[in-house]
Amino acid sequence: MTLILADETSFNRLALKARTPAVAFFRAASCEVCQAAGPELERAAADFAGRVRCVAVDADESRLLAEQFSVWALPTYLALRGGDEIARACGFLPAGLLRLFFERVLEGGGPSSAVWQPSEQQLEDAVLVPMLSSWGWACQRQERCSVSGSGRATRGFIDLLVFAPGCERPLTLFENKRRIAGDEELRRAAGQAERYARALGLRSFVVAEPAALWVYTLSARGAALVQRFDAFRLAGSDAALRELLVALA
Repeated sequence: MTLILADETSFNRLALKARTPAVAFFRAASCEVCQAAGPELERAAADFAGRVRCVAVDADESRLLAEQFSVWALPTYLALRGGDEIARACGFLPAGLLRLFFERVLEGGGPSSAVWQPSEQQLEDAVLVPMLSSWGWACQRQERCSVSGSGRATRGFIDLLVFAPGCERPLTLFENKRRIAGDEELRRAAGQAERYARALGLRSFVVAEPAALWVYTLSARGAALVQRFDAFRLAGSDAALRELLVALA
């Protein structure tokens, strides 16, 4: 078994004193996101077997251990090397981003408790572009776009301009962020995407971050949020997202 169960009595031996770097996965039986993350972690543990040791810790049953490592959100991934924490990630990590986190563990580095955040390009390379490709859709990246505002035209870049098979006209666009921290950041990201979408005559746009995607529709009255898709649910099936984007086009 590539994912090893650890508790307060065995964690020191299994993770802190491991001969290889280790990833400790703090979870709870009542955590829906943790349950969704489990299969992806099992696959990553198998792929990196012999290079990274993976241990799973029940945060409810090992509360002292969770407190020792300041684990306040679940799931949490702790990257350990030589007994020191070198990185951590919180929340669901899609398969592509989880692989990047494991590669970060292998790269090493000094002790750090900083939360690992993938870049926008990593989000696109590891998650969004592969998803669109699996649908048979194409995309153009960093497409230049002119928008009007405050009485003058300005130029910006669309992160992903998306095309359905056989269509010359774009279907939708994606505005991607490393992290959306609250309603105000989401509002600003949606506002930028709306300006691009209106300039191109599109009827929808998507704001994306590693944890979720927000799908908006456009009308003469403005932009309206249609649906939020959590990343851990999309890992099970992304068909509903695809169908919604087609319906809004």
